[in-house]
Amino acid sequence: MKKMYYFAAAALLLMASCSKEEILEQSKEAKIAFNVLSDNAVTRATPITSANLTSADFKVWAFTGTTKYMRGGQIKHNGTKWDYASSSDVYYWPSSALNIYAVSPAVHTNLTPGFGTSSALNFTYTASETNTEQADVMYASKLNFSKPGDATVPLKFKHALSQIVFKGKAASAMTVRIKSIKVHNLKKSGTFTFPATETADGSAQGSWALTGTADADYVVGTVSNPPLNEATINGATLTDLTKSDGVLLVLPQTATKWTTTEGAAVPITTADTNNQCYLEIELKLIVNGVFLIGETGYGKVYVPFGGTAWEAGKKYIYTLNFGGGYKADGTVMLTPMKFEPTVEEWGDSPADIVLPPAP
Repeated sequence: MKKMYYFAAAALLLMASCSKEEILEQSKEAKIAFNVLSDNAVTRATPITSANLTSADFKVWAFTGTTKYMRGGQIKHNGTKWDYASSSDVYYWPSSALNIYAVSPAVHTNLTPGFGTSSALNFTYTASETNTEQADVMYASKLNFSKPGDATVPLKFKHALSQIVFKGKAASAMTVRIKSIKVHNLKKSGTFTFPATETADGSAQGSWALTGTADADYVVGTVSNPPLNEATINGATLTDLTKSDGVLLVLPQTATKWTTTEGAAVPITTADTNNQCYLEIELKLIVNGVFLIGETGYGKVYVPFGGTAWEAGKKYIYTLNFGGGYKADGTVMLTPMKFEPTVEEWGDSPADIVLPPAP
């Protein structure tokens, strides 16, 4: 059973700006504070634990009815407590109830908040094809919320993206030395709209409207063991192929799977033209000391991929069972590789799902 962690952050004391034009009546005795709840979040492709939760930050917007009240104040940890990044963005509690929305990370080149009006509760995001530039985009909301006794807003963050990782195993007499794994032809941009209900355990996810063509290529942050900087699979031993800070954080989608068979070969150039998804694996494959692939340099194997509806807040674990794959022209190289995919709860979501092996 996957554990779910909740991390209570120190209260945020928000100081008021004298120059800010206030529309609503405010209670001068009660500053708005926040209590942050998060599951196993990932920022810059690195899982956050109770030890590094304070490395995350977020921005907050709030409306009372259709009137905007909080306007994207940035909140981060200053080493001692959670506080606004700028003293010009502080707010006191108004007399009216608030609808509160938060987005993390607070600042990212590829993330553009909406919130121009109370009906534009969204943000746009482009998932960078550079692994280290990907972010664990999260969101939280608290609706129709009035000042409580402790003046604190509890925000439950949920993951807006899907997480993809790889493991591998092979036949008993086989050694596989992997240099790189690349996922071809995914969509990378879209607009996320907040759900109508506030975020909580088991609450509904928001929705994505994807844009653009499925032509993005993502390089997995693979394990890189010295001296050759490879991930090595020895026989049937299940091996992690993705570094802890090398996971793929992609937009939820159902990628169109490349289809090729021994009797009807379809080259990857056609797959690219048709925006069909596949893996490109750079490797050496050795059986009983004999190189079948990559005796001089690394060879490449191509594997049909996708076809599964990736959901927000879920971690998809693909186990590559090495026995072959396809060449670039779509013809069979040895015996086609098989997948053993599973999915586990990454954040707040329904029951676990186990996907059947690919045919």
